[in-house]
Amino acid sequence: DQKFLDLIAQGTWRPAYSRQTDLADSIMTAIVLAPFAPATTRFTELGRLRVQECERVKALRTELSKCGARVEESGDTLTVHPGPLHGAEIETYNDHRVAMCFGMLGLRVPGMRLSNPACVRKTFPNFFAKLAELGTVIEDADGKLLSGEELLAVAHSCSTRRARPGECSGTTRSCAGWGPRRVSCTWPSVPQSMRCGISKPSVPAS
Repeated sequence: DQKFLDLIAQGTWRPAYSRQTDLADSIMTAIVLAPFAPATTRFTELGRLRVQECERVKALRTELSKCGARVEESGDTLTVHPGPLHGAEIETYNDHRVAMCFGMLGLRVPGMRLSNPACVRKTFPNFFAKLAELGTVIEDADGKLLSGEELLAVAHSCSTRRARPGECSGTTRSCAGWGPRRVSCTWPSVPQSMRCGISKPSVPAS
C-alpha cells in the first residue's frame, strides 16, 4: 500500500514501526525484510495480528527464525536484528499473507520452501505469476517453463537450481536495488509444498 511505499520502499529505514499508526497489516512484509536493515528494528502494537488468519506474531517469529534471523518477542512487540538468512521449510499456516511474505523473501534468499502456497488464492491468486515478472524462471518437473495460467496458485511442489550459463541474458531484471537475480523452480508431483528462491546468475549481467 502507499504507506508501505512511503515508509519502507522509498523512505529511510526507521528503528521502529507500529502496526496501528504506521503500516497496518503490511507491517508483516517489513518484519520479514528487517534482517536486511542496517540496524535492529522494533515492530510494536502487533496484537491485532494474533487474531487473524493465524497467530501471525508467533508465525513470523517462528518462520523467520528458521531462516536464521534473530527475532525476539516481548508482549505485542517483535524485535528483529540484522543478519544473514538462509532458505528454510516455511509453514504458511494456510495464511495468504504469511505465504506472500516469505515468497517475497525468496527474491533475496535462495532455497525458500513454502507449504501450501495455494493459500494465496484468497487475495492474490496470481501472486507467483507476478514474482515471475520480476525475473523468476519457474519450470515443471520436465524442465518446461511455466507461464500465464500455469502460474496461478496451485498446490504443487518446486525446488530451486542455479541458472544455466547464458540463461539469464536478456530476461533478468533488477529488483528493488538488489541487482539481477534468477529463480528456477522444478514442480514435481509432491502436493502442498513449493520451493522457490533466487540465485545469482551464473554469468555476469550486462
